[in-house]
Amino acid sequence: MPGRRRSRTVTRTVTRTRQRGGKGKFGRKIVKWLGKANGWLRKTKLLSKLGNMYSKTSLPYAANVGKAADVGRTLGYGIRMAGGRRTKGRGLRIAGGCRR
Repeated sequence: MPGRRRSRTVTRTVTRTRQRGGKGKFGRKIVKWLGKANGWLRKTKLLSKLGNMYSKTSLPYAANVGKAADVGRTLGYGIRMAGGRRTKGRGLRIAGGCRR
């Protein structure tokens, strides 16, 4: 039939995030938040502190929590190094001296 129009095939453009499996804005926000939480846990050494406190009690699974705290300590979630924060070139200052 000469008068009949054929419908066109429409191709949709698919964004890269959709191609990778659908991890959209929400997934990125969660991953970003987890990264910040990881940094905070390492900085505060909270996992090893709570694990050691719990392992000294007679509550259930105390021995397992103590072992997990030891593993966390070896992975960088453990006790802080003695001496606090170190900065180069900031020793004692002479009284009345100039501030750099």
